[in-house]
Amino acid sequence: MSGSDYNTLTEVVRDALIYDSPRLPLKQVAADLGKPYFTLTRELNPDDDGAKLGADLLLPIMRLTGDIRPLEWLAARLGYALVPEDQITPDRESWQGEHAQDTQRFGEMSALMDEGAVPSRVDAARDNLIHEIAETAKRYREQWEAHNA
Repeated sequence: MSGSDYNTLTEVVRDALIYDSPRLPLKQVAADLGKPYFTLTRELNPDDDGAKLGADLLLPIMRLTGDIRPLEWLAARLGYALVPEDQITPDRESWQGEHAQDTQRFGEMSALMDEGAVPSRVDAARDNLIHEIAETAKRYREQWEAHNA
């Protein structure tokens, strides 16, 4: 099943735990979560209206399995994309240098809108701008921490 094939969050979690997780048997996951195996299997059954998986279990399940598809599914349903922190790599020596890139990327996006570019080009420019802003914030955090250590 691809991400768009899932209708419910329960389906995503069920596949992550039952069908796609070679690391941990479901009985082990249940024990690690402090849940009876039978209860967890009921909660993962989308046709069982008597038991539903609690939202508070999502984070422990993702940590146990290393599978973030539930988070990705939620983000996609809300119109968001996830970027792992380790993919944000500042390429300037200072946050001010990073910020200069932010301004440049914002200008590029604005120019595209001024010229009436197709929305997909504006969206790509927006994504570049968001990534640059994330780099600026990361570089600022690094500099702040170094200065205040």
